[in-house]
Amino acid sequence: WTGVTCRVINSALRVTKIDWSNRGLQGPLHPCISSLTELRELNLSGNRLVGLVPSCLSSCSRLRALRMEDNVRLSGRLPSVVMSLPCLERVYLHNTKVRGGTVCENGRDRCREMGERCMVDDCVWE
Repeated sequence: WTGVTCRVINSALRVTKIDWSNRGLQGPLHPCISSLTELRELNLSGNRLVGLVPSCLSSCSRLRALRMEDNVRLSGRLPSVVMSLPCLERVYLHNTKVRGGTVCENGRDRCREMGERCMVDDCVWE
């Protein structure tokens, strides 16, 4: 599939990257994304996603980059479990209606470490 990268991990073919940016995707992010446990990068920026960033993304424990910016109908609070992912290095959620909420409080040090790689519209880290 275009935009999907797979690798052999422990003798099985696993999805490690999805780049479906600017594809005209519409609707909510389906919870089955949580079954992609080897996913390292998820780029769904520039689409027409709606609803919340699902907390089930916490099952993607190897996730390093989450890019969902420029989805103006994506809303709600960013689940703190997403910011707790151990490998997470980049979070881009600007130009959405997603707000940091408790992530701004509890994830402050984590986002300071990420610097410009952590963009959530209402979080001010300094």
